[in-house]
Amino acid sequence: MKTYLSEVKKYYSFVFVIKCAIILTSALFVIDIFNLPTNLLLSYNIKTLIIFFGLFILFIILTAVELHLFDALKIVSINVIDLIFLVIFLSSILYGGILLLYTSLDSYKIISLAPILILVTALIIVRSIKIKKSVETVEKYQSNVTDLKDIYDGNFSIEKGKPIMLNEKDVDYDLLNRSSVINLLYDTIQNCNPNDGFVISLEGSWGSGKTTIINNVKKRLVSSKDIIIIDELDPWSYSNQESLFYSMFDTIVQKSGIKFNSLLSKQMADSIYSDLFGNKKINIIKNLLKPNDTIDVLKNKINDYLKLSGKKVTFFIDNIDRTESENIILLFKLVGNVFDFERVIYILSFDNDRVKKAFEDSLSIDYQYLEKVIQMQIRVPEVDRNVIEEIMSRSVNNILISYGKDRQNLSNYQSIISYICRLTVDFREFKRL
Repeated sequence: MKTYLSEVKKYYSFVFVIKCAIILTSALFVIDIFNLPTNLLLSYNIKTLIIFFGLFILFIILTAVELHLFDALKIVSINVIDLIFLVIFLSSILYGGILLLYTSLDSYKIISLAPILILVTALIIVRSIKIKKSVETVEKYQSNVTDLKDIYDGNFSIEKGKPIMLNEKDVDYDLLNRSSVINLLYDTIQNCNPNDGFVISLEGSWGSGKTTIINNVKKRLVSSKDIIIIDELDPWSYSNQESLFYSMFDTIVQKSGIKFNSLLSKQMADSIYSDLFGNKKINIIKNLLKPNDTIDVLKNKINDYLKLSGKKVTFFIDNIDRTESENIILLFKLVGNVFDFERVIYILSFDNDRVKKAFEDSLSIDYQYLEKVIQMQIRVPEVDRNVIEEIMSRSVNNILISYGKDRQNLSNYQSIISYICRLTVDFREFKRL
């Protein structure tokens, strides 16, 4: 049961489950107080009641079919059926407790309540057993997709008849000896206490290790109690300016711990967006509810929250050069002028040449505009080709050893390994190879 509840918690808050149970219990209590079932039985003849209850049961069945609740029973993972069972289970207990409190636990109510409670309890137990077995099976599962560092360190094994597969996920280790850049960015963030927003650019070509540098810095910053890390925004995911704006605003408000309610946050975002884009297409009700403050007044409200929190926010934004050209300029505009909140440090990672091309070709904007936005520029130097080839060579040698080749005979393959290393542009291409 412990495994089952822990799995439920991943998808449904226990507070939400209890709230649903309270609502259902309250509805049952109201029905009981007004004696609605008895009044209904006395008001109509038996034939009418049979038709009514038949239609009601048919409606319930059709709804269950439409929501695929019967199929959900077969799924061995937490889903809406578990939520329904838990809500009914808790509601039965709460309702029974209320009836005991009012000393109105009549025999027919016991007859109605007990089977429901027993049935739901049995279903929950069956679900918990199945899910526990599935979790145990998942824990035994072993992936054969490995990482380049594991191959470089020789920390991998090859199953007979199966190929080697490498993943392309972002990593938080440094194979390229970028410790100097990592230390520079980390120390800058630690020692920077800005009054307004402070913008740092991390610039380098694709494959130069910008994301790896960021991940290493974030890994070290986690231990700092006075720093809030925001890294959820991926500008590549947004196809238009509106979605990027609202997502960035929501991310800052939510992750910074600013205690605005959701309605006020939405109103503030609408107000800033309409002032920024001149978008007055907000319905009459929204115009009545939304604050009439200027951007500066709204920013001061957020700044007050940030100052009183005693913490500074570090906002990492990666892959800027991969997003739409219009979103690139919007992002720099938001960071430099609109969301330049106090105690917020932005780390913008991008390929300088690609962003410059977007500015000049697609947007016809002077690239010097960035000098007004970025306070500190960190350039990621080109990777030493000898370092790349050493990593590739060692990795291939480890693969050969895993396939049973003798270490003493590895020199026989050195010419072809060197040839591969010279032709391979970067680690992404090497991994695919």
